[in-house]
Amino acid sequence: MVEVVWVDCVYRFDETGVLVEITTGLPTIDGIAAGDSESVIGPILGQPVQTDGNTRLYVADETQGWAWRVTIENGKITRITLCRCLTPKAGVASCGSDKVPPTQDMLQAALDASVQILRVDSVVCTSKADWAIAQLYILQNGVDRGGTLVVHRQNGVWVKTTLITHGGNCVPLAQHPDAPLDEINAAVNGLCSFVIGPMKLWGQPVTGSGIGDLKLGMTATDAEGRGYLFLAAGENCNAGYRSVSTLDDLRVYPRVGETKDRRQIVDQILVSDAGWRTAAGGRVGMSASETRRLYPGATRRDSYWSSEYLLTMKDGIGYLVFVIKANSDTVDYIMVNDTGGPRSDGC
Repeated sequence: MVEVVWVDCVYRFDETGVLVEITTGLPTIDGIAAGDSESVIGPILGQPVQTDGNTRLYVADETQGWAWRVTIENGKITRITLCRCLTPKAGVASCGSDKVPPTQDMLQAALDASVQILRVDSVVCTSKADWAIAQLYILQNGVDRGGTLVVHRQNGVWVKTTLITHGGNCVPLAQHPDAPLDEINAAVNGLCSFVIGPMKLWGQPVTGSGIGDLKLGMTATDAEGRGYLFLAAGENCNAGYRSVSTLDDLRVYPRVGETKDRRQIVDQILVSDAGWRTAAGGRVGMSASETRRLYPGATRRDSYWSSEYLLTMKDGIGYLVFVIKANSDTVDYIMVNDTGGPRSDGC
């Protein structure tokens, strides 16, 4: 145990550096101080949860296991210590309306067995329910380092979204379009950027011009800078780029444009999840007849594949192309392009 004396308080840390006790000579935040009558305790701290001779324990934070340890002699308070001397109460963390963060034990359970939490400096709930951000110190593969742990709650259990250490680990927050990106980015302080393109687009309408700031005709370099593409070898259909797969149902296709400098430009966008909607409400899974009612001016065109056909509608600077599965007569996926049909290269 290591003791640090500061002003009128004694801070005690265990062998791993975790703060476990604070003994104060000052009044608590509730105004209780050594020298007060024991009668002031009940109305403020309630009933003790443990009693051992002259010492009583009162709950301070049940989720973290903190308690007030109060020593009483001859009816007077002689000593007050804030200690981590209770077993953290499981199952009460919510980060919902009451903004109760997950405990250290809950955070540890969210991590791989190879990662040991040495110290938790802070855990904060975000503005979005069921998300929390922890600043902590960990031991991983024999190396101790600081880091930021982002967790979210699924079915009442906290699970790891990502763990960012000062060595990197900047993986996209896959399949989490509701992640509180601004708060996470602020927490990692420039170490990573989680403003991943597809996540910014989720919920915006699919139009013949594009989705949000992902537009037909924009350069692949611009699309890469906005988080929609990255360079990858062997991408014949994508002019050397690959779509960012944070949302696996969004694909961005650039090609070498007919420009003087032969820049790659985005000429096709594809969505394949029913969560995407056009401005009129068109979506994947909709019947061909419903699609025609929404777009009475749509033109039927053949596809490269006999198993499907196209319903094409001029919209904005390009076309909305509903790809219809012939066997079920429903929308299989939606394309946005500048031709109103499959590209000449078959992609």
